[in-house]
Amino acid sequence: MAAYAPDVDVDHACLAARAEKLGLLAGSPMRRSWCLSFHREVAAGLPRFDPANPDLLMWADGPLTVYYAPWDWVNTAARVMLVGITPGAHQAAEALREAHRCLSAGCSTEETLRR
Repeated sequence: MAAYAPDVDVDHACLAARAEKLGLLAGSPMRRSWCLSFHREVAAGLPRFDPANPDLLMWADGPLTVYYAPWDWVNTAARVMLVGITPGAHQAAEALREAHRCLSAGCSTEETLRR
């Protein structure tokens, strides 16, 4: 399971980091580490784009599990935000594939997530 690492800098507009800064994560399993800044090396080195890869596991409680997928980019200029849409395993695999491609090409975290 991904360890919480408070010393890692978040280098993109991250909802989890913003929520933590505002004190909104109290009582939630969500952590600031739920963003690509903490998962760059794993995403860049994945041999297969398996959304249930144990290296991407962030939280588990009984039968419920949460795995990281690179969906944490925020368009800070957006005027409308859809909340509550949960992408599936296919979308997670495609996001991991694109993140792997971008990170291997030397893209920044922000650019990788935007793509």
